[in-house]
Order: sequence, then C-alpha cells, then structure tokens
Amino acid sequence: MNAKFKEKALFVLEKLNDKKTTAVASAAAVSSALMSAGVSAAESGGSQVTIPTIADSVTADMLNGIVTQMTALLPVCLPTVVGILAFRKGISFLFGLLHGA
Repeated sequence: MNAKFKEKALFVLEKLNDKKTTAVASAAAVSSALMSAGVSAAESGGSQVTIPTIADSVTADMLNGIVTQMTALLPVCLPTVVGILAFRKGISFLFGLLHGA
C-alpha cells in the first residue's frame, strides 16, 4: 500500500512539474515572438510568469486587522458563551433533580 502511494505521489508530482514547465515554456515562446516582432514585454503589457505564494499576498497589516477584530468580538462573545454554558448546566441540574425524585 505504501509503495503504491509513493508511486501515485511521484506521478502527480511529475504531472505538476510538466504543467509548470509547459507554462514557463509557453511564456518564453510568447516573449521571444514579441522580441522578434520588435516589441518588448514591457511595451506589450506582459509580465514575467510568477507563481504567487501566501507569503506574497498576506501582510502583517492584514493579520493585525484580523487580531483587532477578534479582540473586539471578545466582550460580546465571551459572556454569551458563559451564559449558554450556565443555562445548559442549570437545565442538567434540574433534570437530575426531577429524575432523582
């Protein structure tokens, strides 16, 4: 089972590398075609092919905003959660008393 999984994983990785190579090769072909036509990539509005990562798109300011919103919700959510837990505990206590009677 483990060897089969490794074989599948290697197959998927090869396919992903083929797709990435194809994308880079096609971008290079387009760039060379533009250069042979006398147009640079900057003039045509094209850009270099890059694969974005999470680190490129998520900034510290975004995370600070999330933390600020979460701390702003605590005064509302915390008493609600405590109230719900107390209500459940009270209902359980009453059912226990009625069951014991």
